[in-house]
Amino acid sequence: VVTRTIGISANKDTVVRGNSFTVTVTGEARKDYRLSVREIGGVAPGAYPVIAPGQIAVNYAIPDENDTYRTVTTNVAGTRSVQFNTSQSTGEWRFTIRVEDPAAPEIYDEARVRVERGAVTIITSGTGTYAIGEEISLSGTCSDSNTVYLFLTGPNHPTNGIRFEDINTGVIGARVQTGNESTFTRVAVEADDTWTYRWDTSRAKNPLDAGGYTVYAVSAPRGKDSLSDIPYSTASFQLRSPSVAATASGAAVAKGDDLTIAGTATGNPANVCIWIFGKNYYKLQQPVPLRPDGRFEYRVAPGDTANLFSGRYFVVIQHPVDDIFDVWASGTMLTGNGITPVDLATLQAAEAANALIAALDSPDVDDIYAN
Repeated sequence: VVTRTIGISANKDTVVRGNSFTVTVTGEARKDYRLSVREIGGVAPGAYPVIAPGQIAVNYAIPDENDTYRTVTTNVAGTRSVQFNTSQSTGEWRFTIRVEDPAAPEIYDEARVRVERGAVTIITSGTGTYAIGEEISLSGTCSDSNTVYLFLTGPNHPTNGIRFEDINTGVIGARVQTGNESTFTRVAVEADDTWTYRWDTSRAKNPLDAGGYTVYAVSAPRGKDSLSDIPYSTASFQLRSPSVAATASGAAVAKGDDLTIAGTATGNPANVCIWIFGKNYYKLQQPVPLRPDGRFEYRVAPGDTANLFSGRYFVVIQHPVDDIFDVWASGTMLTGNGITPVDLATLQAAEAANALIAALDSPDVDDIYAN
């Protein structure tokens, strides 16, 4: 007959809260032992690691026991492994897990496991300066929870933060509320502790102003005014108004020469539009797609320039800002949001170009242009 001494060991010396650890009890075969987290002064009752529910040979039915104090039964080999869970409520402490013989409490062993706070990181893609309308990729790591809670602060937004979905849907007066998860943008953390979120600024219905913005990544639903005891990280970036610029391949073009109008547009629109006005020649709102780097090019072929009259021609490049053109041509009629329709065919080239520019400068139009 072999009498075993009682023992306990943990599979981890340190665990980041929100994760689990396992202790293994060693003793006599098929014997009951008491397993507990030793009480520590200054640690609230709800801040201890707890024995995970539903484990084999763990007695959950004894009324005076709880999830930090259970009777466990060893197997025929005299061992039993028990899982403990931690959460965001678990204290940052070195906890002592104790196993003892209920018939002789002076026979016991202890193992110690330190529970630590995890960390959160965040970075932005690119240079940190973006035109309104572009996509911003946010990514990072979180070892403190399975969810990252995001919110944004910036010009004319609530000082405590606003979630990205509220900006995209145009909700007025919304702000993050500490403890209310639905007021935050929530991103799942992957098994390797990484997370990613992409924000398409072109979807913003709440108007975005140019200026400096800060994104907060937090391991729990806490607003800006409640971050003193929670892991979080921030990333700042600049938003600027979209822009468009273009040049022609030559200030003067001979008949039969090739003419190229090339430029760049920021803000990630699908297209810009080219308008050309000249003597008996109109090209109205010709869509030109953008390349991935924001460049565009429009070519007037030699066969077209061969038939042009001598004189001055006017070119306007229209940028929609939000992918919706607020000024457009219907046949030869110029119209748009809040615009009195004008028949461009009745105007001289300079007058037609000025009419378009006046329409683009209208209060109800957010399109921008270069000429």
